[in-house]
Amino acid sequence: MHLGFAHPHRIHEKIAESLAFTGMIFRPAVGHHLGNIINLSSQSVYGQTSLPPWKEKTVTTPNTPYSTAKYSTELLLKELSYQNKLINTTSLRLASTTGEASDLK
Repeated sequence: MHLGFAHPHRIHEKIAESLAFTGMIFRPAVGHHLGNIINLSSQSVYGQTSLPPWKEKTVTTPNTPYSTAKYSTELLLKELSYQNKLINTTSLRLASTTGEASDLK
């Protein structure tokens, strides 16, 4: 399960670092034929062109660096799953996540 990503209020550099980190952990997971990968994405990928409730068929229109990076992780994971048919993947688009960390203040 991948949920190690910068929060939306972070500077663009941290969001870019998170995207690079995502690629760094997805590659070996696919290379080692990890059976299942769950990516925690964000509802922000829907942008502001459509109102909730969103559905899986709702058009994605990311409009911030954060939402674009989150949508990029979804696309990266989907492409990796096409390369290795033995891996099941999904991206869950959550409203937000919280956790215990010193930099969440």
